[in-house]
Amino acid sequence: MANTFNCKECRKEVTTKDKRNKFCSHKCDTTWRWKNNPPIKIQTRMKEEYEIIRINGRYSKVHRKIWEETFGEIPEGYVVHHRNGIKIDNRIENLELMKRSKHQKLHNLIQIQTDSNRKFWGKNKNLAGGEY
Repeated sequence: MANTFNCKECRKEVTTKDKRNKFCSHKCDTTWRWKNNPPIKIQTRMKEEYEIIRINGRYSKVHRKIWEETFGEIPEGYVVHHRNGIKIDNRIENLELMKRSKHQKLHNLIQIQTDSNRKFWGKNKNLAGGEY
């Protein structure tokens, strides 16, 4: 027995044998779930906050998902870098694709510069003047 329904995303009329199906395609299913599961914040093991989203029971970092939706799959050995360093600023103009090794060198350089600034301002003081 055929089941006729309107896709929840594109509203296209669809006829199928599966009574549980509510979408005309996998793309519509994923798009609808992306729109209707708002991002939540969690702490990664690096203790820096990224926005993540849950789609079909799987968690993904929002900045990676935005990159993939705009430019396609992220090649192996590459990461999506936040240009301004703000992990929740996921505007496409703030994201860039970078080799993992180059990304690691960049963040190591930033850490070295931060450490030298702390030494300049005084031992055991951070840039804001408080103890660390």
